[in-house]
Amino acid sequence: MEFNDQLAMAPVEFAANLHARYSKIHVVVVDTSNGKGQDAVVTTANIDPIKIKRLYEKVQNIKHGEGQADSDAADIKENRLGIGDYRNMTPSEVLLKYGEDAIKQLENLITIFKKNADKYPINTVKIEEIKAAIEAYRKGELKQGKPKTMPAPTTLFFERKINPNEKRKNGSGEYPVTTLQIDYNPRMRYCWTVLMENGWGEIDSRPNGGIFIKKGSYKEEKETKVVVENEAFREIVRQINDYIFQKEILFMSQLQKQLADYEEKKRQEWANK
Repeated sequence: MEFNDQLAMAPVEFAANLHARYSKIHVVVVDTSNGKGQDAVVTTANIDPIKIKRLYEKVQNIKHGEGQADSDAADIKENRLGIGDYRNMTPSEVLLKYGEDAIKQLENLITIFKKNADKYPINTVKIEEIKAAIEAYRKGELKQGKPKTMPAPTTLFFERKINPNEKRKNGSGEYPVTTLQIDYNPRMRYCWTVLMENGWGEIDSRPNGGIFIKKGSYKEEKETKVVVENEAFREIVRQINDYIFQKEILFMSQLQKQLADYEEKKRQEWANK
């Protein structure tokens, strides 16, 4: 995944906007899951810089890993096991209901959870919960565990739009459509999923202005999907946010000079009337 500069400064008449209407960050996603070179699938999308900045803010507000292992002696909370015969129960619920007969199966689950602990951080938490529950059971100190409510996967960004540029229209009279979706899954170490589609669709318009994709006309041409580790994704978004900020400082500097010249020109035109 890469971000490319297609930023453009606003004309002096619209200096307060900083960015021109067509100022974009060009996002490219390359999916090599089916091979590299000619076998790789490449998709692109142009995103408004302000939307990239909003994405950065949303990513900053997510504290990955927090709340996954919160428990205390007064109100023990455990994760449901999620697999096996006891998938809908917590370790404590299993031991309180089935007793000694369940210990062997719980210990087998520890082995399974260890295999994927690097990919699924929650597995490490579940292993510790199973061990703690077994120890408490053998000491006769086991309390009823309340199931935790794990944060659900969420979509932080979604945009599907059609490009009305007549030069980009295909032989069927359809226009290019791009889709970009970014999901966050707190249960995974590679917790960021970037999905992108390129396709075609027909344009429809609203009575009060504006265009949108005509219902039922969208046809997907190709799709890419990449999963990114937490810190790596945060670094990418931070870098592009910082880049946009620096580019906006440059725009502001240039526009201030142009604005001064523009105002002087208008003043002279007014004085000569």
